[in-house]
Amino acid sequence: LYSVNPSSVSYSANESAISVTWDASATGAGVHHQLRCLSGSNGSVVIRNVTSPEQRLSATCDSLQSGSEFSLQIFVLKVGGFKPALAKVGQLLTSQRRPRSRPSAAAAESQPSESQPAEAVLLLNWTSSAAEGADLLQFRVSSASKPDLLREAAFISMRLLLSLAEAELLSLKLTVAVTAVANKSGLRQESSEIVIAEQLQMPPGRPSVSLLPDRRAVEVSLTASSGSELLTAAAHADSGSFAAATNSCRPDSGRCTVALQPLRPFTNYSVEAVAELSGLASLPQRSEVQTLEDAPSQPQSVRLDDASSQLLCIWRAPSEPNGVIRNYSVAWGSLSFPDGAEIRVGAEVTAADTTFLPLEPPPLPA
Repeated sequence: LYSVNPSSVSYSANESAISVTWDASATGAGVHHQLRCLSGSNGSVVIRNVTSPEQRLSATCDSLQSGSEFSLQIFVLKVGGFKPALAKVGQLLTSQRRPRSRPSAAAAESQPSESQPAEAVLLLNWTSSAAEGADLLQFRVSSASKPDLLREAAFISMRLLLSLAEAELLSLKLTVAVTAVANKSGLRQESSEIVIAEQLQMPPGRPSVSLLPDRRAVEVSLTASSGSELLTAAAHADSGSFAAATNSCRPDSGRCTVALQPLRPFTNYSVEAVAELSGLASLPQRSEVQTLEDAPSQPQSVRLDDASSQLLCIWRAPSEPNGVIRNYSVAWGSLSFPDGAEIRVGAEVTAADTTFLPLEPPPLPA
């Protein structure tokens, strides 16, 4: 008996069947042929017998599992104790079924860690029924201005985080599609594609910030990433969770400037700037700034103590120092002079934490 020439064999597969066609002209007379489809996962065999005078034969193994690997063999058989002639045709995967449930796609923010700050991501989630029997899920992400970007995820992971900064997809409207993939023994079969999101708006990138502090205000210059419609800056004091001042502007040629006021002098503020696009906000861009010093308020509770041989001027520090108190100046004099004349003598306390000063009695009138 002569075996089938493997080069004369052609085959194709769909989700549940494999069809094989071969040339039987050189296998001899009085024979019949047998197609065997051997499963690589569980060893089961589907057998199809073919008896035909035709020179070109065909057979189909059906009721197969999708996305599975099969080895194809064709036997030439003849009654009368002849040894079968075997031709190992090749290996093939049945087509992968489309995902049975639709994964979801959404813009999100990754959780920060000690080594990785938070970033904007495209979050793709799915359930176990999304691609039953698949080895991988392949996601295609595209926009009008960006070529197709493919990412694959092992089916057991159930989620895929796609960094928007890395993929340069910030501010774009995305189309996201998914394909179930069978990938076994170097063979690959993909299902038809399912679009899971169309015109999905991604958030804009963070704006860049330049700060110019004043005594009771901070001027914030904002430079937007592409596509940003509105820029907002807010100043938070170190000791407070609520914004002390907030202001917004619409970028002209990508830039605009806002003033954050009123703020406290000589105070540390954290300035957070965000960009907005179609109601989606970017991650905040944070900067630190300190406002400048301003004139302090007046000293409190000023009084004179004359219980000793010297006068003692006592006071409390200003309620609003508005900076670092470096010294206090004290002036005094006498009003018991003819025609209301007055003598004033000045003195200075150079220590900022001193709140009293011994005073010599004023000189007597001449």
